[in-house]
Amino acid sequence: MNSEKALREALEPCPLCGGDELSHGFVEGGGVHWGTAGCEACDLQVTKATEAEAIAAWNRRALAKPSPAPVEREGEDELTAMLSCIQREEGVTIFEHTAEEIGLVVMEHHAAILSQINRRNGS
Repeated sequence: MNSEKALREALEPCPLCGGDELSHGFVEGGGVHWGTAGCEACDLQVTKATEAEAIAAWNRRALAKPSPAPVEREGEDELTAMLSCIQREEGVTIFEHTAEEIGLVVMEHHAAILSQINRRNGS
């Protein structure tokens, strides 16, 4: 396998558009020279001191972000179930639980509930 073919096959798909219409090269002009690697489909291009550096930079990808920690749902399911109405008529909603029972659940899990509200609101 010649080095030109090896370099071409070394290029990963475009990180922007996913395309495989890729090119690389070494440009000289006016006393300046640089290596490039890029996508012909979307014109994304990387320029470095050498062609090998440009290809290495092109193929560099961000590490996948770790999965977020599971969200604490303490009290949420219980409170959601308690707030589910069992009947609605003429503007009146009837719940299976009393306001005192619902209030006790809110008080018991207030920190977790407040944290969830803040996450949803981006605070």
